[in-house]
Order: sequence, then C-alpha cells, then structure tokens
Amino acid sequence: MIPDRDLRDVFETASLRSERHRILGLLVFFGALGLFVLIRTALAGDAAQLHTVPMMLGIIAVAGAYEAWMLWRVSRALRQLGRIAARLWILNVILESSLPTAGLFMLTESEFMGPYRALVAPSLLLYPMFVILSTLQLRPILSVLSATVSAGGYVAAVVYTFLFFDATLFGEIVLPAQLYATYPVFLLGLGGIAAFVSSRLRRYVRAGLEEGIRRQRIEGDLELARSIQLGLLPNQPPVAEGYEIAGWNEPADQTGGDYYDWLQMPDGRIAITIADVTGHGIGPALMTAVCRAYARASIQGSTELTSILARINHLMHEDLPDNRFVTFVLASLDPAAHVVEFLSAGHGPILCYSASSGTIAYLKADSVPLGILPDIEYDEPRRMVMKPGDLLVLVTDGFFEWARADGIQYGITRLGEFICRNATLPASTLIERLHESVRAFVGSTTQQDDLTAVIVKRMKEGPSDIE
Repeated sequence: MIPDRDLRDVFETASLRSERHRILGLLVFFGALGLFVLIRTALAGDAAQLHTVPMMLGIIAVAGAYEAWMLWRVSRALRQLGRIAARLWILNVILESSLPTAGLFMLTESEFMGPYRALVAPSLLLYPMFVILSTLQLRPILSVLSATVSAGGYVAAVVYTFLFFDATLFGEIVLPAQLYATYPVFLLGLGGIAAFVSSRLRRYVRAGLEEGIRRQRIEGDLELARSIQLGLLPNQPPVAEGYEIAGWNEPADQTGGDYYDWLQMPDGRIAITIADVTGHGIGPALMTAVCRAYARASIQGSTELTSILARINHLMHEDLPDNRFVTFVLASLDPAAHVVEFLSAGHGPILCYSASSGTIAYLKADSVPLGILPDIEYDEPRRMVMKPGDLLVLVTDGFFEWARADGIQYGITRLGEFICRNATLPASTLIERLHESVRAFVGSTTQQDDLTAVIVKRMKEGPSDIE
C-alpha cells in the first residue's frame, strides 16, 4: 500500500506539469488571437473597429501577462518540488473564466458590434474553451467553478444589456429574449461534463502514478537483491598452486537463477560448484541463495562428494516447488595430486579439454537435477588427472542455447571449438572472450537466460588422464 502522503506529493507534481502545458497552450492562443485582431483590423479598415482595437489588445496583453506570471509560479513550484496554494488555484480559475466576460462587456459598449449582437458574437466560444481546459487542472471542483463563473458572467452581461440598452435604439434583438437563458444552462452542463472528465483523468493519472511508484520500489528491491546476490559470489579466486580458477556470472534480469562458488574442504581440497535454477528473476535468485547455503554447509561437514550431493539434493527437494529444479555440478580439486573429481546432477555437458591432444570431451550428467527425487544414490565421481594446459569448463546453458534472429543457437559444438582455439588464454580471459564470441554470434537478440561459467586450468607440468 502506497502512503497517501507520498502519492499526494507525486500527484501534485503531475498536476503542476499538466497546468504548465495548459498555460503554455493559452499563451500560444493569446498570441495567435492578438495577431488575428491586428490582421482583421488591417484588412477591414473600419473606423469603429479601429476604435476598439487598443482595448481588445489591452485585454489580450493583460491576460497574456497574467498567464506568464502563472507559468513562472508553476515552474518555480516544480523546480522546488513545492505546491501552489488552493486559494491561488481558485483565484486563477475565477480570473481566467472572467476574461470572456470582460471582452463581452467591452464589445457591448463598443460601436463596432452593439450590445445585443455582442451577446451572440463568436467570441462567446471563449467561455467553453476555458471550461474545457480546466479539465487539465485535474480538479473536478475547478471545472465546476469555471462553468459557474462563466455562466454568471454571461448572465450579468445579458441583464446589463437588457436593463441599460433600449433594443429600439440598436435594432431588433438578435434572438428571442428567452433564448439568452439557454447559454448559461449550456455552460453549466458543460461544466458538469468537464468535471466528470477531470475526475476520470485524475483517477487515471493517480493509477498511473501508483503503478510508477510500485515499479520504482520493485526496481529498488530488485537492485538490492542483485547487490546481495553479487555479494554471495566469490570476490577472488581460490589459492591453488599451479592452477588458474576463474568464475563469471551475468543474469538475464536484475537477479538470476545461476550461481557459482568455491570453498576449501576439511581435507584441504577445493570444492567448486555451479548451479542453474530453472527460470530467472527474483524467485530463482532466492533459490540460488538457498542452494548455496545448503552446499556450503554440506561441504564443510563431509569430504565425500556422493554424500555431499545426496545431502544437498534431499534439502533442496524439501524446499523446491514441484515445477522447479536445479542443475548442479559439484567438483573437488586436489592441487597437489593434480586431480579433479566431479559429479553432475542434471548439468551438462561438462567440457574437459586435453592440451596434449588438442581435443575436448563432452561429458553428460551423472543423474537427474536436484529437487526432483527426495533420495538419490550417486555413483562414484568421475576423475580427471590434469596435465599442463588442461581445462575443466563448466558453463550454464545460457551460453550455448542463446540463439540469433534466425533461431540458430550458438551450440555446444561451437562452444567446444572456441575453447580448443583459445585454450592457451588465461582462465578469466577465456571466459571474457567466450562471452564476446557468443555476443557477436547472436547479434542484436536479447539475452533470455542467465550466463555463468567456471574454468579450472592447470599451469604446471604433471601426469594426466580422464577416467
């Protein structure tokens, strides 16, 4: 629920912006009206009309100056994030709605048109214009006030004309006397319609502002979640003599469903994990945090990969919804023996590059992903004895399933070929170049899945084999 105080502040800013646009429109109108009066007078050349021009231009100039002053007040309020007092809103409506009445009295007194013809002159259209424009102030009561002031002003002009001007001296009355009463009724009805439209606009603007505030808060929460998630990733590689270990992550949204981690095991080996929760966004991000916590707790309590993975799977099965699962790789590196052991729960392929032969092996998963079955007995982990230059590459499917516009994916084969061509690069650089290669391949297509990679590379000499 958004506090009313916060919404009022935002709504006030929105109404001030709307008022600024309204005033700018009026200033343009007054400028065009003044130009029209000058051109019409120049073309007509009528002496009576020339006599009224200074007064008409004076009213237009005063109205323009007043609107310019209001524009300054509104702009200052917007800059200072302030408000305009309610009495100024009311005074503004009264003054603006009185402008057509002032012009009408001027025409009534002039020889150019005469009192009775002034009551049906085209200038009366200024009344409904101000009533209609009052909807942009987003306050229904102001629309009613504008219509009331306009109708009252016209009634005052009619009464004044009939009381002080003899129709026989100015010709026939243009309309039957009773018809002059219809225009105020029309203005009041228009004011009711304008008030209704203004209330609808106010509701729509309020709903839009509420949605905008909610989005801003959600964005803020997601950004906080993203910073927390980034804080859970390792901030530096583990110390392993003769090895380079690098990891990298880029979510598709502000938060993602991938993570990687490493941790020293009780026997001195380095445990390396990579996980991919189905989906991406805030839900999977929460599950990655849970998975990381379970993995770290389980790794610190055991040295057997099979029992560690079984424990993590059991815990995740209790927490994951039925439609969610986690692909997961648990590996251990013994830098002294140059041995990497690994188990894969639904995560594949695992890429093992042999520097001596320049070839790469694509190893499938050992079992189903975490969370699908409550209890799983895992086979003994696979074992890779590392030679100098050998690589263990763990990536999530966001890399090879990213497709370009024609639907063709980057693919596992292209991924393996890239690794073979660039295997001499440092591990961190290799991940960076791989990302650039995928980006170049897919072109302008949007990233749809999270990207995560971990590479283990041996730098010194020693025996090697893959079992």
